Amino acid sequence: VLRGVSHKREAFQRWQALAVDMESLGAARAASDAGASWQVVRGITDPAHMAMPLDFNLYMKDGRIQVPRILIAALSSPPRLLGLARLGRHSAAAARALADFAERWAVRGSAGR
Repeated sequence: VLRGVSHKREAFQRWQALAVDMESLGAARAASDAGASWQVVRGITDPAHMAMPLDFNLYMKDGRIQVPRILIAALSSPPRLLGLARLGRHSAAAARALADFAERWAVRGSAGR
């Protein structure tokens, strides 16, 4: 996870990365191994100018986020709590954008059948 704005800026400067998607790597490898083509569409919840409110890497155990620990950390710091609320709003907006895209894609795809 690229937590800070400086890490995001470094990814852009080093690789001209407009976005970073680490979660789709497994699907990409599986598709490639199977000789299948694939596409991914992602919503961006934390734009380049926004730092993550917490280092979520610190709240992982066995590949899962430990939500109770995140809540305790957020409740112990008003700025973190506000940052999580902002991240939640961004996540909701990204989910709406993905749903809109999926609907347009499905309508366009079904029209060609």
